[in-house]
Amino acid sequence: MTEIEAFEIVADALAEQVGFERDEITPATRLVDDLGVDSIDAAQVAAALEERTGTLLRLDARKGIAGLERVEDLVRAFVRSASALPTGEAPATG
Repeated sequence: MTEIEAFEIVADALAEQVGFERDEITPATRLVDDLGVDSIDAAQVAAALEERTGTLLRLDARKGIAGLERVEDLVRAFVRSASALPTGEAPATG
């Protein structure tokens, strides 16, 4: 999965879960300052991403969403998580 593909998936999930228009979300959008993402929103976004793609979002357990400042950081975490799937296991598509 490319970062461009991942951005589209992540931005769609953020728009749905946080209630912003999709075109308001860019890679530089700040998760907390611009979108107001809190821990509940983050859990909902992670669940939506897993439901859509079968990819469990892996974040630093100590920092969680607070360790990610911008949408592009979330996209990179999502790509890393998708890349961590066991060999031969493809993510689900929704």
